[in-house]
Amino acid sequence: MINIPNYRGKTIYILGLGRTGAASAEALSKSNANIIAWDDNPETIAKYKNKFSIISPEQLEWQKISALIASPGIPFTYPNPHQAFIFAAKYHVPVISDIELLMQANNEATFFGITGTNGKSTTTALLGHILNESGFTAEIGGNIGIPALSLKPFTNGGNYVLELSSFQLELLKKKRLDIAIFLNISSDHANRYASYEDYINTKATIFDGSQHGVISIDYPELRTIYTNLQNESKIKLTAISTQKAIPGAVCVKDNMVYDWTETGKNVYELPINHSLMGRHNMENLAAAFAAARARGIHGASIVKTLFNFKGLEHRMEVVYKDNNLCYINDSKGTNSNSTAQALQTFDNIYWIAGGLSKDDGFGELMQYRHKIAHVYLIGEAQEKFAAILTKNQVPFTRAGDLVNAFYSIEKDIVKINTPKNVLLSPACASWDQWPDYIARGNAFKELVRKKYQ
Repeated sequence: MINIPNYRGKTIYILGLGRTGAASAEALSKSNANIIAWDDNPETIAKYKNKFSIISPEQLEWQKISALIASPGIPFTYPNPHQAFIFAAKYHVPVISDIELLMQANNEATFFGITGTNGKSTTTALLGHILNESGFTAEIGGNIGIPALSLKPFTNGGNYVLELSSFQLELLKKKRLDIAIFLNISSDHANRYASYEDYINTKATIFDGSQHGVISIDYPELRTIYTNLQNESKIKLTAISTQKAIPGAVCVKDNMVYDWTETGKNVYELPINHSLMGRHNMENLAAAFAAARARGIHGASIVKTLFNFKGLEHRMEVVYKDNNLCYINDSKGTNSNSTAQALQTFDNIYWIAGGLSKDDGFGELMQYRHKIAHVYLIGEAQEKFAAILTKNQVPFTRAGDLVNAFYSIEKDIVKINTPKNVLLSPACASWDQWPDYIARGNAFKELVRKKYQ
């Protein structure tokens, strides 16, 4: 648990008591700060009412509050700011993120930040793995599901590798990232912003105050940011690509790494690792490789660490496999772009899809209909997706929930002798039926294990 001495004896207001808020409250409480908290969910309040003082924003004595620590999922500005932020502005109470508190408490550590629309978690886990396997000490956290203030403290240096969503970045006012990574961009979460441009600009703030930037040049929007940073900023930059190898960049293509970060070009062949299959993982590899190079790790050493990388739980995680059947847990596929990467990777797919829709890209997934044997729809988006599947003549079943989908698949595939892949990649958030994608993925894995163990 991180110690935060700057807030000893001060009264801190915690807004939101999910993973991030609860960890922040615990760390600040153990640092001898006075904690007052609030959550809009009555069940969450009941869980913590005997542990922290619970006061709603309108009943709080704001004059006594030194700082507001907010969970990243709560609207800060658009479309409607939470009332706590309105009160904080009125009474000049600073709004601080848990990431900023971590930086304040560990100013001798090296901080890596990773943002983008897809692949952040895998890149975070991969970079942490590379650092630890290369003799560095690293902790991973942030939006990956491990709260920043629950990480281990470092007394002498150390490395924090943090996945940062746009929501976290908009709360991070004083950025001090040594190495900042911007992987990719699409419209997921753009509904939290006044425009797509605002969403991109929020993510681009990851480079504010950073010493070294790693950025993909495969996306027009990011190429513009790259060019602007080259012209206007003192930040050192490394471009990454999965399309072309260019001087000064790191490119991962056709199972090869082209490292042009030094004088001349170094080429490395990637090891066979099923946890790193798929084109999207080439992008993740390029980013992690470039960041590790920026930390001073030699390219050949980086490649050696990839042999034993086990991948990220709930991201194209193979749960069970035999000669004829494979079950893949991709519960972290919470938007269409993320699910597209899974559909690209597999064939003859019995696909579980649906939940709380976050974007309008499901129709674009029909370009992979030749890979899809049958779709099993669940959750709130069931009818919306059913209309698209009907239009594209893709066979589907309205399963309603995960359990019905699983047993419908079991019934349908029993007489099919060709190799088949059962894929949970919902292209949706989980919140209509599950607390988060982790709970959804664990439920799927449990169903598979009961059947095959």
